[in-house]
Amino acid sequence: MRIFRQKMNGRKEKLSREIEFISKSQRKRDAQLVKSLASELISLNSSQLAEVPLEASVREAVQEARQIRSHVAGKRQLQFIAKQLRRIDATPIRESIDSFQNKARQLRVRRHRVETGVISCWNRVTQHWENYCSNGAKQMVRPFAN
Repeated sequence: MRIFRQKMNGRKEKLSREIEFISKSQRKRDAQLVKSLASELISLNSSQLAEVPLEASVREAVQEARQIRSHVAGKRQLQFIAKQLRRIDATPIRESIDSFQNKARQLRVRRHRVETGVISCWNRVTQHWENYCSNGAKQMVRPFAN
């Protein structure tokens, strides 16, 4: 497979095999992923943010972004955080955020199980109560029916 780079004068120049060609679309997708990571960092609470392995400059930028109330300034700060994250390896950061999300997902599943258990238990209790009341009412009516 041949990889070419088009020069400004229109001629194509063969690239060496050591240089990995990344399309502009892929670079944009990668930038969007880093930007979403920065957004997730901003949305974390203080205790979760303390557990994330961040450089001091990135941590300060995230704390500043939380204090900004202007929409445009917030977007600018988000871009700044994303730029800083592109310079470092974001894999451990992504893993720690994913672990927080997995914990939250597990809590939602547990809560759902408890809720369905309570609902099924409540349904059984009401069914037994209805049976009890209907049988008791029949027994009470019988002596007066004679």
